[in-house]
Amino acid sequence: MPVRIHSDHPTLNDKLNRIASIRNKAEQIMTCHTPQVFGIHGDWGSGKTSYLRQLRFHLDGTTEGVDASQLNHQLKGDKYKNKVVTVWFDAWRYQHEPAPVVALLQEIRKQFTSWAKLKDKADKLTSVTVQSVLNSFSDITKLLSIENTALNPKSIQETGEKWEKEHLEQKLGVDSIQEFLEKATTAVLSEFLSGKTKRLVIIIDDLDRCSPSSAYRLLEGLKVYLGLKNCVFIVGMNQQIVVEAIAANLPQELSQYSNEHKKAAMCIRGEAYLEKICSHIERLQPPADAVRFLTDLVENPHLKVELVNAAAGFDVPFLPPNPRRIKALANTVNNWAGLIAWGTDPLREIKAKSLLILAYVYQFHGELFQRWQFTPSFYSQLNSWATESWGGKDTNDWPDYLATLRLPHKVTPFDHGSTEVPQVRSTSTYPDPYATDMFWIAPFMSMADLTEQDINPVLQLIK
Repeated sequence: MPVRIHSDHPTLNDKLNRIASIRNKAEQIMTCHTPQVFGIHGDWGSGKTSYLRQLRFHLDGTTEGVDASQLNHQLKGDKYKNKVVTVWFDAWRYQHEPAPVVALLQEIRKQFTSWAKLKDKADKLTSVTVQSVLNSFSDITKLLSIENTALNPKSIQETGEKWEKEHLEQKLGVDSIQEFLEKATTAVLSEFLSGKTKRLVIIIDDLDRCSPSSAYRLLEGLKVYLGLKNCVFIVGMNQQIVVEAIAANLPQELSQYSNEHKKAAMCIRGEAYLEKICSHIERLQPPADAVRFLTDLVENPHLKVELVNAAAGFDVPFLPPNPRRIKALANTVNNWAGLIAWGTDPLREIKAKSLLILAYVYQFHGELFQRWQFTPSFYSQLNSWATESWGGKDTNDWPDYLATLRLPHKVTPFDHGSTEVPQVRSTSTYPDPYATDMFWIAPFMSMADLTEQDINPVLQLIK
């Protein structure tokens, strides 16, 4: 039976319990004072794009860029269908443009046109007003593209003012580029939407994947040109990366700071700049139960049961709480599960525990797995380090390939008045949920209490 590989593409099937957050964010979008910019923060792999796609679907029913067959029916689509137009912008695709805001304007015009044609139910737009607005919208992006071939953040405002004097007042009869854009968007929204509340919602994804200068130029463009009435921006990003990108591009008067404090000072200024643009940044929470998320993705029913049993009553996190990494782990587990005989084997629990540990090390710490695969006795060393029973040695005696990793919990021995059974105390190190140097599986290895004789037969099967 072929193994199904889980895709990392965005999905409408929410398995991270974010539907309540999506509904709340949609309500904020439709009731906030405009113009408005909301930020959605999440580390890489946290499911930002799926969240944004689900939010867009909830607003107007758009399923572009996502598999609609994966729809979670708890999420109602097109709730605000006649009150909102959404535009999707992948920022990183346009990061090499001299003026990313021009690419954004072009994308707004393009998606406006497609949406208006769909509403008009014809091959071409029949409204003279909308045709005129969209043509003028195209003109303004062309003119800005010419003016901005060598655009830098300092010249954005000057470019806008120059363009207004030379083109806008004479050709379009309005006071500024921003005012024209506002009138253009209002005209299109008024033509096709009903009710008092009308919104143009522009969703910008992957700002944190852009180069620092490109991310800064796009934010500058939003600030100068796109503070529009009835317009709401949703910006998906890793906040810290964007803050550092802004800091790297701001004028630097930091001579009063020592070298070790300059970066911190720069980031504080970058944070303040971002706060001026984004009125509110919501932080996506990691999965509350990474084990449940994994078992939902595991296909072998015997393995699924054993993993649930192995985790029962164990409240210490031992999997990376990152949806993308859990999917990758599930793919490895599913691939290897077919090489093992399960059935009513009394060793099924040991095999399940062994498979999870092997798959984890293989997926996230390949250099350790290579050592293990080449020398099966390596497991004893790895297990001793993971459970901090390294023969009484301190951390300075650990090999370099282990010293570069961190443990989510510290295990220390203590005397409880009896020497019959060694006692240990486990203390959380409060790890960063998205840290890539964290050896998350260590508490599970301690709990599983496997020997080389238990786990290495499974290692031989997957070689």
